[in-house]
Amino acid sequence: MRRCLVSAFLFMLCLSLSALAQEVTGSILGTVTDKTGAVVKDATVTVTNTDRNAVIRTVKTNNNGQFVAALLPVGHYKISIEAPGFKTHSETGIVLNVADKLAVNATLETGNVRKW
Repeated sequence: MRRCLVSAFLFMLCLSLSALAQEVTGSILGTVTDKTGAVVKDATVTVTNTDRNAVIRTVKTNNNGQFVAALLPVGHYKISIEAPGFKTHSETGIVLNVADKLAVNATLETGNVRKW
């Protein structure tokens, strides 16, 4: 009887560990450039889950204009990108599934620069 209980416990433990190991997230990544093709560094990328109407992540582009928003829950997303001297760029209708690595590249248009 004791041997049976130990076997059952080990079986349940293995099931639990395998469930934890499964990936249930995805990533959105991309490169931000201007109209000339030059990269835009330090742009702010806001990732909003439109299912929950909640900002999930805010990241900055690196020196190569690249960004990564990793470990996002599956769902529907909107990406907004802002940088000084440029108009805000938005992408909607992004569907993120399990283990996706979606590329969302953006070209920013120059905008009015405010002088205070």
